Amino acid sequence: MNKRRIKIYYFINKYFTSENIRTFIFFLIVLNIVYNQIVNNTFNIINLIDVKILLSLILLFVSDSIAKVINCFIQNYLEDYVKQTNDYEYIIKKYSLTDKVKFKQLDGKYVELPYSVLCKKNQEMSIEIFDNNEKYYQLPSQISKNSSSIMKVHKGSIIYNNINIRLDDIHCDNNVIKLYTSRTYYYDSLLTNRAIDVVLHDNMTIREIYEPGPYFNKLSLSKMSNHLGFNGIIITSDNMILLVKRSRKVSIAKSMIGSSISASLKAKYAVNSLTYNFTCKGLANAIKKEVLDELNINIDNISDTEILESIKYFYIDMLDGGKPQFFVLLNIDINSQDILKMFYDDRKRNSNYESQVRKDGKEIKLFKLEDLLDASIPYINNYDSKYDLNKLIISNTKYNMHPNVAMSITFLKEIYKR
Repeated sequence: MNKRRIKIYYFINKYFTSENIRTFIFFLIVLNIVYNQIVNNTFNIINLIDVKILLSLILLFVSDSIAKVINCFIQNYLEDYVKQTNDYEYIIKKYSLTDKVKFKQLDGKYVELPYSVLCKKNQEMSIEIFDNNEKYYQLPSQISKNSSSIMKVHKGSIIYNNINIRLDDIHCDNNVIKLYTSRTYYYDSLLTNRAIDVVLHDNMTIREIYEPGPYFNKLSLSKMSNHLGFNGIIITSDNMILLVKRSRKVSIAKSMIGSSISASLKAKYAVNSLTYNFTCKGLANAIKKEVLDELNINIDNISDTEILESIKYFYIDMLDGGKPQFFVLLNIDINSQDILKMFYDDRKRNSNYESQVRKDGKEIKLFKLEDLLDASIPYINNYDSKYDLNKLIISNTKYNMHPNVAMSITFLKEIYKR
């Protein structure tokens, strides 16, 4: 199914141009006019020419607009499958030597997920950051040469550039997690991590060239942009968990239900305004700012120490080219109904393009903590033993969800000893 969608995407990208669709629409209209005149015995080449001239002026704008809408809609629907595969079994088998996060089913069976833990952070562990703010990621020449064609696969997404924090390496020892960081541009991530399965030439993808398996390269050896991001679960004062349905304009996981918060670590929030250094204080501030930006929840009342303690895991996302992430678990002293009101009031006030860029989510789903801990991953169908990692069954209802929700629930089960 995924390969078929990819073929359809490239076919549409080649032939379903606005010019071709406009010509086709125009041809159908003229053909209809000729047919009606012939049927009614009123066909006259002079009248037809007059009609064609008149219609061409009227329909030039209309057909072009229709063509662009059709083209954008189809490409927006298909582009995620071109950028990153959703054949999770293929990814899990491809990186057979890399340990995977394992989701525990209610029947005691385990389902492997396309994520790998770099470091689990307990309460005794601290974080130290060794930052080089003058070091910037450099694109591999093969990707740089193809940057224009790669960027075209993001046409259906709202994209923007930022300076992001790049995680060059991570060491976990003696109750200290050491982060070695530099800088990268978000556009470079769109050309690498976020386009890992784009075909460059001879059916070779970026993944096949730079991360062929059977294990992922260490962060220090990775050729990807690897901007540091995070996923998180937010638990409200009435013990509800927020999950967010993503917009169809985000760069990946369009229209899917994801974790409470999914964001990149942006330099504008994470670095010191005078020295531009990335510090633990900046790390805490960036988390607070992203929660405010995405959900309109102000958590400035939570101390930096508590924010850093909410970081529970560092891991890589195999779907995203081995991009490093961390997982946070935030307990906030606000009830779920107040959060819904703040979120939707903010959406009403800020419905412009800039707000669309700033927010990934368009809808909040509320779930009881206990119900999420009892969630399960269904089979693709009754005749197949393969699991559908794009879905979760929660309280006997099946939901279309991104695999990072199953990963988040796995972390929750470990934290709550389930």
